[in-house]
Amino acid sequence: MVLTAKEEAVKVLASVPETATFEDIMYEMFVAEKLQKARQQIENGNVFTHEQAKVRLGKWLTK
Repeated sequence: MVLTAKEEAVKVLASVPETATFEDIMYEMFVAEKLQKARQQIENGNVFTHEQAKVRLGKWLTK
């Protein structure tokens, strides 16, 4: 289930401590947004297998 932006914001606000700064909250919102986008990509089948990732990243990986 994908939450709406407002639902996700409420969830994030409920999870941060009372002493959280605006910077803390913005970071948590940023992470939540990235995770929500990643989940949506997975649901849409926009993923790579381990082997595909190894090929794509091969030029950066060293043995």
